[in-house]
Amino acid sequence: MEKVNDILERQMVLANPNTTVEAASKLLERSSLPFLPVIEEGKLVGVFSGQQRGKEGKNGKVAGVMKRPFFIEKGKSVNYAVKYMLARNLTRIPVVDSAIAMHYLGVISSSGLIRAKRQKKEKTKR
Repeated sequence: MEKVNDILERQMVLANPNTTVEAASKLLERSSLPFLPVIEEGKLVGVFSGQQRGKEGKNGKVAGVMKRPFFIEKGKSVNYAVKYMLARNLTRIPVVDSAIAMHYLGVISSSGLIRAKRQKKEKTKR
């Protein structure tokens, strides 16, 4: 059974708690991503999305407006990930090593899930 870790994408557009809201907003605009993972010392500590823009003023920090992180663990099955994302209407989700350690590994996306399913289907045809 294919695991989340098998389809992981490295997302290099990140924020940290000390990033300004203005800078994080510009990163979001340039990257066309729905959110930025907020990483501190390698751990996922929150997420910043367009909904948080302008909430702390231009000099405010992401730490003051970030939301509690949503995530999926690397060992979960791809089928679980599909159900989880559909139930929450997500197109991307951060991946961590475990819910306890919270070490950020990357993201999975709906397009990555579709690609993985397609590749699996093609392999079974051969």
